[in-house]
Amino acid sequence: MKKYLRNYVTSALFLLPAAMVLVAAPASVMAQPASPEVQSLDANADAGLQPGSMLRFRLIGTPRVQAAVRIEGLRAAVPLREMAPGVYVGRYTLKRTDRVSPNSNVRATLKRGNRISVETFTMAEVLNGQSPVAVTPPPAPPVAVVPALRIERFGMMPVERVEPGAELQFAVEGMPGSTVSVDMPGVERDLHLRETRPGHYEGSYTIRRADNINPNRPFVATLRNGDRVVTSSLAMPAAHPGADNRPAGEMRPPMGEARPTAGDNRPPSVYDFSPRDGDVVPAGAPVRIAARFGDHGGSGIDPDSVQISVSGRNVTREAQVNRESFNFVGALPPGRHTVDVTMRDMAGNMVRQGWSFDVAR
Repeated sequence: MKKYLRNYVTSALFLLPAAMVLVAAPASVMAQPASPEVQSLDANADAGLQPGSMLRFRLIGTPRVQAAVRIEGLRAAVPLREMAPGVYVGRYTLKRTDRVSPNSNVRATLKRGNRISVETFTMAEVLNGQSPVAVTPPPAPPVAVVPALRIERFGMMPVERVEPGAELQFAVEGMPGSTVSVDMPGVERDLHLRETRPGHYEGSYTIRRADNINPNRPFVATLRNGDRVVTSSLAMPAAHPGADNRPAGEMRPPMGEARPTAGDNRPPSVYDFSPRDGDVVPAGAPVRIAARFGDHGGSGIDPDSVQISVSGRNVTREAQVNRESFNFVGALPPGRHTVDVTMRDMAGNMVRQGWSFDVAR
């Protein structure tokens, strides 16, 4: 009896590894990833199958695998990249040494690990869209259109005297959700404006005794949105009898000229630019560049002192200039262009004002 039991136990031990293998095999099979699947392949050519023609391929199949296309008559395969889940694209320019015809075989390959799926078509089927049709893939996310960053308007309330205790009020209009500051000449720190409504920024600064504001230098507004920055400059306007007191966001230098006053020590100003600072104008047509002049009730503009430069070229003789404005019309190539205007009033006070715009490419 004991001998019989020993034989039985020994036989069971010999059979145990086999049983373990039989149990483990199904689990191993279930762990293998499914084979990738090619659902469709289509292509287009901008010049047929002639040398120099660009072939563009689109394959739809299992997502997150390696994809390639091999064409009969080409030496190497064309790799495809996944632009959306399960959508693979690639392109190839035919060389003079390539031998591709409508009957050439096209093999679409998807590979995941050691599992490969291959579907074969003819070039005619691929170009005519007769390969197997797949379920329409989800559309690619729309490309966000980033609007041009620019300062629509930069204004400042005129002040009677630049002295300690006087309040400087600024307003800027531009892209909503931005950070806006004003650099004041002679003031140590920039003034940060507050967005009072979408795209409209306001702020004020009271001049201190320690400040040394130079009225001959322009104020510079800086608007930041993300990693983009744009600036705009403004000469200091001054109040005069009869000037209207508009809100800071709507103010402009005086439109008319007053009589010359004794002791004129304020520089004139240039405003109402056309095109505006940062504008983009269409290409092809002549561009009109213009601006208005103001002297804030001072001695008046000396038109003979006006000098106008466009992208480094002096165009004063080609422009129409008077005591109130200038106007220039000319053809400009695509790209960024700068305008610089210098002039004096009859008392000898000088101002230089510049801005820039773009001609569309």
